[in-house]
Amino acid sequence: MSFGATPADEGFFLPPDWGPHERSWLCWPHRRDLWGEELMAAKVAFAELARTIRRFEPVGVLARPVEATEARLACGPGIEIRQMDYEDAWLRDNGPAFLVDMQGHVAGVHWHLAGTPGRLARERGRDEQVGPRLLDSLGLHRFPAPLELAGGAFHADGLGTLLASEEGLFGGGRNPELTRQEVEALLATYLGVRRIVWLGADFVGPGSEGQIDRLCRFAGAGRVLLQGSRGANDPNRDVVEDGLARLQAARDARGRDLEVMVLPAPRRLPGGLSYTALCLANGAVLVPAFDDPADETAQAMIARAFPGREIVPVAAAMLSAAGGSLRRITLEQPRAIGQ
Repeated sequence: MSFGATPADEGFFLPPDWGPHERSWLCWPHRRDLWGEELMAAKVAFAELARTIRRFEPVGVLARPVEATEARLACGPGIEIRQMDYEDAWLRDNGPAFLVDMQGHVAGVHWHLAGTPGRLARERGRDEQVGPRLLDSLGLHRFPAPLELAGGAFHADGLGTLLASEEGLFGGGRNPELTRQEVEALLATYLGVRRIVWLGADFVGPGSEGQIDRLCRFAGAGRVLLQGSRGANDPNRDVVEDGLARLQAARDARGRDLEVMVLPAPRRLPGGLSYTALCLANGAVLVPAFDDPADETAQAMIARAFPGREIVPVAAAMLSAAGGSLRRITLEQPRAIGQ
């Protein structure tokens, strides 16, 4: 197949993450400057997450050459370890967005990370190569997009509607030469979407940095999960109220109102924790668990939003404290349509 200059030229689009997966990918954590004394605990958590996902679908883990043996021993048999150089283990941000078309092809788009705050030029250079290198190693065509963003800045329903973070696309010096209309046109061209619902102020919490799923995510056609707040004293109260107002005023690409399900906020632990930053595997929903009284209610609501899937609680307090989330550290590779 010969490819055009952009995904839109060839009919590619970003599928929903609840569609069938070929596999899921993670990156092995290594940064002691980020994790400190919790680095070993982070490695244990990443390995446990990889094995949990492996119950439902194949799993690949990227690891730097110096840690490849460690990752292989920790994750155990049946999990592929692929060597690659990188800095951050947030693969949702550094990795590609996998695309599909209606003819059974899979490709990917990758982004510039130069506008991401808090990164040294050396680190950005390594992490910007994760997307193209992974796509090349899989033998998939890649489309380089002229946008600065982290992959966690958007979420799609696979039917033409995109939730996008204003902070993720315009904060931290990202895309300063582009107007909102130009950014929307590029997102439409490279992700195959027809309508963009913008979410405003960033969710207050460790490592949020424009991560759309800390605040909300699609849970099916026309259905959105929104992370609620604790109330008057919660720093996210205004963020949540603004997000709810925007979602209730929005329409999806087919002109339908959005059904918004507001999840409870964890009450026992520090604020900024989110149940919406979950990840999906074939037949399952991996739900962040915080050993909090709200866990059970959130899991029951998420089960109603994803009927027929097994609900798998995953301890997430330590990951969240370091700025991670289940969705931020995982990246699903979709199965080609028709396979």
